[in-house]
Amino acid sequence: MQEKRTDILKASALLKNSIRVLVEYREQFDEAKSTTLALATKWGSQTQFDQTRARKVKRHYDELCEDSRLYDAENNFRVNVFYACLDIIIQQLSKRFTSLNATAHMFEAIHPNTLQQAQDEELHQAARRLTEHYSRDIAPSFPGWSGWGPFVRSAPGPGVTMFRHWQEGMGCPHPDAPPKA
Repeated sequence: MQEKRTDILKASALLKNSIRVLVEYREQFDEAKSTTLALATKWGSQTQFDQTRARKVKRHYDELCEDSRLYDAENNFRVNVFYACLDIIIQQLSKRFTSLNATAHMFEAIHPNTLQQAQDEELHQAARRLTEHYSRDIAPSFPGWSGWGPFVRSAPGPGVTMFRHWQEGMGCPHPDAPPKA
């Protein structure tokens, strides 16, 4: 994501993919454990969890949750370390980049890849979303031009496409633009 040519939509897609991979990995504790055990054996490290004696804690008469303690060291590690760390990472990635994802979603209508690859209805919805959010800055006719999808797809390049598209949205038709329907 730190590549010079990475745009906001690509960064958003990479973040969503990272979160998806981490959520899937969270469900694969046994595979992670076997990989870790193989690596520990290769390095000559300890491969067993240390078993410690459970502390004797005074129970009160109204306590019912004796079974909530994790006496097994492996289960304790899985719940208190493995799941806890992955949950924190997933939560942080989800919450910290909420505004980035919202911005990417908002400006999807003027992204060159979207303009070149999306279907007309998808382009119309993205343009309408952008127009509604920036109603004071973008002409209401921006998403309404029925011929903008094919016109954009036939443009010579993304820079020209974006410029022509922006001109049309601002109410400045390009001299080569097809007539409005």
